[in-house]
Amino acid sequence: MSTESNDNARLSYLDAESVRGPFPTCKHVSVWNDEDGDLGQLDGIVVDAEARQVRYLVVAAGGTFSRRRYLLPFSPMRVDANRHALCVDANKMDLVRCEKFEPRAFHRFSDDDLLSALFARAQ
Repeated sequence: MSTESNDNARLSYLDAESVRGPFPTCKHVSVWNDEDGDLGQLDGIVVDAEARQVRYLVVAAGGTFSRRRYLLPFSPMRVDANRHALCVDANKMDLVRCEKFEPRAFHRFSDDDLLSALFARAQ
C-alpha cells in the first residue's frame, strides 16, 4: 500500500513515547509475532485524526548499523504484557516488503489534529 495519495496530507506521525494505551507509554514496546518472535521496536504510529483511525505502525527493525523504519499497515493485534509487546499477524518478510517510513511524508501530530479527532464527524 502506498502512502502517496490525496489522503497523505491528513496523516500525521505520533512518536511511541507520546502514545498511551495498553502501557503508560509505548516507548520501548516490541513488535512480535508468534512465528518469528521479535520483529522490531515500535517507533510510533501514523494516524488519520479526522477519520479517527490508526493507519500504520512505524516499526524500527534491523541491526545497530542498518536500522530501518517500516510502515506496517494497522490491523488487529494483541497485547502481550509479559513481553511488553504488541503481537501482530505479520512476519519478517512481510515487514521488509512494507514501505519505508519517510518522516518528511507526514506532519507531526498537532493540537489541530487533536481538535479534528475530537470534533470532526466520524466516517
